[in-house]
Amino acid sequence: MTGHRILPNPAAAALAVQKAVKEIIAEYLQNKKPSSPVFILSSLAEGADRIATRELLRHPNSELHAILPLEIDDYMTDFKSADSQKEFADLIALAGKTVILPSQKDRSRAYEAAGHHVVDTCDLLIAVWDGQPARGRGGTADIVAYARRKNRPIVWIHSEHPGQIIREPIPPRCKVDWAPIEEERLRRHEVEEKQKLESTLEKSLALAAGNTTPEAAALLKERLRRILEYFIPTYVKADQSAIFYQARHRNATRAVFLLAASAVIIVSAQFIFHLPHLLVLGEVLAIATILTLFYWSNWKGWHRHWVDCRLLAEWIRCGIFVDFLRDDDSDQEGRQWTSEWIINSWCIDHFQDLRMHQQKLKALTEDSLPVLKDFFRTAWLNDQRVFHERTAAREIKRHNRISRASEACFWMTFIAAILHLLPHSLYPGLHAYHQSIARILTFLVIALPAAGSAFAGLRSHFQYKKLSRRSGMMAFRLEKLDHQLDRMNSLEELKGKVLTAESLMLHENTDWHVTIGSNPPEKLA
Repeated sequence: MTGHRILPNPAAAALAVQKAVKEIIAEYLQNKKPSSPVFILSSLAEGADRIATRELLRHPNSELHAILPLEIDDYMTDFKSADSQKEFADLIALAGKTVILPSQKDRSRAYEAAGHHVVDTCDLLIAVWDGQPARGRGGTADIVAYARRKNRPIVWIHSEHPGQIIREPIPPRCKVDWAPIEEERLRRHEVEEKQKLESTLEKSLALAAGNTTPEAAALLKERLRRILEYFIPTYVKADQSAIFYQARHRNATRAVFLLAASAVIIVSAQFIFHLPHLLVLGEVLAIATILTLFYWSNWKGWHRHWVDCRLLAEWIRCGIFVDFLRDDDSDQEGRQWTSEWIINSWCIDHFQDLRMHQQKLKALTEDSLPVLKDFFRTAWLNDQRVFHERTAAREIKRHNRISRASEACFWMTFIAAILHLLPHSLYPGLHAYHQSIARILTFLVIALPAAGSAFAGLRSHFQYKKLSRRSGMMAFRLEKLDHQLDRMNSLEELKGKVLTAESLMLHENTDWHVTIGSNPPEKLA
C-alpha cells in the first residue's frame, strides 16, 4: 500500500479503495481456499495508507504487517493531531508483525526505504496517486516508479478522480516447472534431510548435556522439527529440480561443443581422403543436432530452471539455519533476502511467500547457547566449508584436465604441421611417394585444432577455474568465521555471527546466480 497523505476527497477515495479491494480479494481467493491469509503491508501513514489498511482488515483472514520508517515514538511526531496519533496507535496494536527499518540519514530517505521494502515484499501494490511527480524524495510517484521497475502489478486509484481505477498487470513472470521427479524419491530425500539435521542436533545436545536443561533441549527439538516440517518439502523439491536441470543443461552443452568439432572432422576426412560423399550426412546430422539442442534447451528452460532452483534451494537452506538460531522475527523480516541484481524472478516471490507464511516460534533461552553454537558450527558452517573445499578441488581438477587435453591437441597440431612442411621444403622428391602421409597430416592439422577449440570452449563456458577460486575463498571465510565461535558467550553474540554467516551465504548464492545465470545456452553461438 502506498498513497498520498492529503486527499481531495477522502470519502470518495475510501469507496474506490473498497471496490478495488473486493475485486483483488475475489481474484486472490479464486484458486485458493477461502481461509487463505491476506497479508497487508503498510507504513500506516495518514491518508491513503490507513484508508486501504482499514478496508483490507475487514477481510476475516487478513493480517497487518506494519513497515515503519522510524522508531514508533519518532514516527508519531509526524502525526500532528491527537486523533491521528490515536488512530495510528490503534492500528499498530492490530499488527501481527511490526518491522522497524534501519535508521537513515534523514526522514525522506527513511520514507523511501519503507516504500521500497513494501514493494520488494508485496505481490501487488495498491497506489492512491494523482499521477504527478513526487513532491519530495520517497513520495508516492517514486514508489510507483520503483514498483514498475520491479515489475510489480499495480492497482492505481487516481486520488483526484477516485472513480478512475487503473490496473497495471505485468507480463507473465517466468515460473519454474518443477522437475518430473517421483514423489517417492522426493519423500525419501525429505526423510534423509530431516534425519541428518535432527541427528546433528542430538549430537550437539549430547555434547552439552551438562549445560542444558531438559526443558531447553525439548524446546530446541520441537523448534527444529517445526522448521524442518515447514521448509524441507520445498527445499528438497528445489534441490532435486536443480540437480535434474543442471544435468540436462551440462550434457546438452557438452554435446554442442563436441558435435561442432565432429562436424569439422567429418567433412575434413571426407574431402581429404576422398571418402563416400554420403559421409557428409554425418556433418549434416551433427549440425542438425546442435540446432535442435539449442532450441530444445531454451524451450525447456534447463539453464534458467537450474540456476533459479539452485538459488531457491540455497536461500531455503540459509533460512532453515537462520530461523533456528535466531528468534527476533521483526528484524529478520526487515532485512532483504534479495539482491538489486535479481529482479522479476519467480524464486524471489516464492521464497518471500514461504517466509511470510511461516509460523511464529518460541523464544530461545541463554542455556541453549552451547547447543546452538555446536549445531551452528557442525550443521551449517562446517557442512558448507567441506562442500566448498570439495567443489574447489573438483573444479580445478576439471580445469586442469580439460586444459591439458586442449593443449595436447594444439601441440600435436604443431608437430603435424612441422612434419607436413618438411617434405615440401627439405625433401621435395619424397612428397610424391607419400601422398597418404600428406593427407593424414593435412587432416590432423584441421581436426586437432577443432578438437582443441572444443575443449577450450567447454573450459571457458563452464568457468571451472573461476568456480574453484570462488569456492576456495568461501571455504576460507567460513573457516575464519568458525574460529570466532569459541569467543562467543551470549545469544546476542551468536545472533551477530548468524547474521554474518547469513550475509556471506546470501552474497555468495546471489553472485553465483548472476555469474552462471548470465551464461545461457544461446551464448554458445
